[in-house]
Amino acid sequence: MVNPHSLEWVESKGEGSKLVQRWIGPFEVLQRISENTYRLRLGDNYPGNPVFNLQHLKRYTTSPPEFGSRPLLPELRALKPASEEYEVESIIGHKHDKSKRSLVYLVRWKGYGPSHDSWQTPRDLRNAPDLLNDYRRKVGLY
Repeated sequence: MVNPHSLEWVESKGEGSKLVQRWIGPFEVLQRISENTYRLRLGDNYPGNPVFNLQHLKRYTTSPPEFGSRPLLPELRALKPASEEYEVESIIGHKHDKSKRSLVYLVRWKGYGPSHDSWQTPRDLRNAPDLLNDYRRKVGLY
């Protein structure tokens, strides 16, 4: 779970901020980077980097069965709608994009053929950090 009040997220600022949930989530932990730093799987409707210090996180625990099923709280703030997320099968190339002034990667999507390959930025691949790091090591980008 992530505490949006300790971060600079839009959900914790402005009118009605007292009504925002204290913890948002749960999110899947993708990687333990260090003793105090974790990478989470976030949807693209959440701003910023998916790497968090432990002070902004809390372990998710399910409710005891004696409480029964409880309804989910409605979203109190309008978020940018999340785009549909596809699973990356492999990264098959890279190039320098002059307009974005950065590297972009040619991605093969799981369950799709070469005709659906597309160029993606590192930010678009933030939920596939292992594949991105493996590709960078393989071609010598590190």
